[in-house]
Amino acid sequence: MDESLDETFNERTLEIQSLTRYGHDLLMKGSTVEASEAFLNAYQFAKQENNPYVVRACSFNLGACYVASGQAKVGLKYLEMAMPSVIDDDGLENFSDLWYNIAVARHSMGDIEQASIAYQKAQEGYNRLDSRKLEAECLSKLAVCYHLLRRLSESKISYYKAHESYERLGDRNNQALCLVSLTGVFSELKDIDGCAKVLDILLDVCQDLEDCSLQAKIYHDIGLLYISEKLYESAAECFEQSLKSMDKELVENSIDKHLKATVLQNLGAVCNYMSSYQKAIDYHQKAIDIFGEISDRSSQTEVFANLAYAFTKTEDYENSIMAFKHAVRSAKDTGNQEAQFLATEGLAAAYFRNGNYDKSVPTYKEALSLIPPSKPGSDKVSYTDRIVSKLSDAMQFQLEIQQKEAESGDSPRRNKNTAFYHKDSVNTMRFFQEKQHSLIAKGLEAHSSDGEEQASSSEDDQSSLSTSVSQKQQQQQQQQKNKQNYNNEGMNFSMKSTLNKSNYYEQPVQDDEQIPRAVKEYYLAQVCRENNAKKEEPAPKEKKESSKMCLIM
Repeated sequence: MDESLDETFNERTLEIQSLTRYGHDLLMKGSTVEASEAFLNAYQFAKQENNPYVVRACSFNLGACYVASGQAKVGLKYLEMAMPSVIDDDGLENFSDLWYNIAVARHSMGDIEQASIAYQKAQEGYNRLDSRKLEAECLSKLAVCYHLLRRLSESKISYYKAHESYERLGDRNNQALCLVSLTGVFSELKDIDGCAKVLDILLDVCQDLEDCSLQAKIYHDIGLLYISEKLYESAAECFEQSLKSMDKELVENSIDKHLKATVLQNLGAVCNYMSSYQKAIDYHQKAIDIFGEISDRSSQTEVFANLAYAFTKTEDYENSIMAFKHAVRSAKDTGNQEAQFLATEGLAAAYFRNGNYDKSVPTYKEALSLIPPSKPGSDKVSYTDRIVSKLSDAMQFQLEIQQKEAESGDSPRRNKNTAFYHKDSVNTMRFFQEKQHSLIAKGLEAHSSDGEEQASSSEDDQSSLSTSVSQKQQQQQQQQKNKQNYNNEGMNFSMKSTLNKSNYYEQPVQDDEQIPRAVKEYYLAQVCRENNAKKEEPAPKEKKESSKMCLIM
C-alpha cells in the first residue's frame, strides 16, 4: 500500500515538473495563454501534494504568467497565495522574486503606491543577495512609481542610483534610459543646472550605444526635452542625429518606421518654430508618406495640420487648403471628432485667407456642427463663440462682395478688385487665423480665443471702404504690437512622444534575452531552488529533486 502511494506521488511530481517545464518553454516563445494553461494544470496537481512549498511554487508560476499575459488582477491573487508565512521560508531569492512580480501586477493595475512598496521590498532583497542587475531594475521601476506619485526628489535619487548601478554593470542601454528619465525629473524640478549636467553625461553615453534603434529613440527624447526648454536649434540637432542613427541600419519593422515618421514630424514642427517653412514642408511630407506605409491615419491627421500651417506661412493657400482637406478626411476616417472639428475650422480659415468666402461660410457652419462634447477643463462655449465670430466675418465679406458684383453687373465671381480688397482688408485677420492654425497643429488639442476676439474687432474696423489713412496706420501699429506679443508667446506644434505614458514616466528596461518586461519571466522558472528551499514536509527519499518544480536556466 505504501509503495503504491509513493509511486502515485512520484508520478504526480514528474507530471508537475513536466507541465512546469512545458509552460516555461511556451512563455519564452510568447505563448502566454497556452503557458497559463500548463501552469494551471501544474498547480492543480500540486494541490494534491502534501507539500505547501510545492503549492506555493506552482502558485507563483501561475500568477506571474497571468501578469505577463495582461491579467494582473488574477495573477495577483495567485502571487499573494504564494507568500510564505515566514520571510525566508522559501529562500531570500524566491522571496525577492515574488515581491518583484507583485509590484509589476500592482503597477499594471494602477495601484502605484502599493507597487512602489513592493518594488522597494524586492530591491532590498536583491541588495542583500548582491544581485546587482535585478536591484538596478527595481530601482529604475521604483523611480517610475515615485515619478507618477509626483515624489520627484525620491524619483531623482532612485533614477540616479539605477544609473550608477547600470554603469557599474556596463549596461549602457539601460544606463541611457535612466538618464533620459532623470533629465525629465530635473526639468520638472526646474533644476536647469542639474538637468544640463545629466544631459552632458547622457550625450556621451548615447554616442557609444551599439543599438542604433535605441540610440535614435534616445536622441529623439532628448530633442523633446530641448523643446520643453524652448531650445529649438538644439532640438533640431538631436532630431537630425536620430535620423542619422536610423540610417545606419535598415528600417523595416513598423515600430522603427513609426519612430522615423515621428522624428520627421517633430523635426518639421521645429522647423516651423524656426520659420524654416520649406524644410518643414519637406519633413512633414516624408512623415506623411511613412505613416501612410504603416497605415497610421491618426498620426497623419496631425502632420497634415502642421503641413497646412507651413503652406500658410509661405502663402501657398491652395496647398494649405489641400492639406487641411486631408486632415479632415483622416480625422473622419479614424473617428476623431475633435481633430475633425479643428481641421474643419482650419479648412474654413484657409478658404477665407484665399478669398473664397462662398466655401469658407459653409465650412465654418460644418465646423460649428462638429464642436466636440465638453470635457473637464474645456469650454465648449468659447469654441462656439469663436466659430460664430469667424462665420460672421466670412458672411460679412461674402455679402459685401455680392453687393459690389450686383452694383457692377458682374456675374458672381471673385474679380481682381475683390482679390485686392481681400488682401488689403483682411491683413490683420490673416495673422490671427494663422495663430489659430499653429494651435491646431499642437496635437489638435490646444486652443485660444483671445486673439480671435481682437481680430474680429480689427476686421470690423477694416471692412469699411471709407476707413481713413490714419485709422489704417493705427491698425497696422496694433497689428505689429499683436504680432510682437504673439512671437513672445511662441508657436505651438504637435510634438509626438514615443514613450508610453508621458515623456519620461515609463522607460523600458532592456534585457539581453529580449523577454517581455511586464513580468520578470527570465526568473520565473527559478522560484524553487533546492539550495535555498526549506522543506516543510519530507520529500520522497527516492526523488530528492521532487521539491524543485521549475527549471533552472
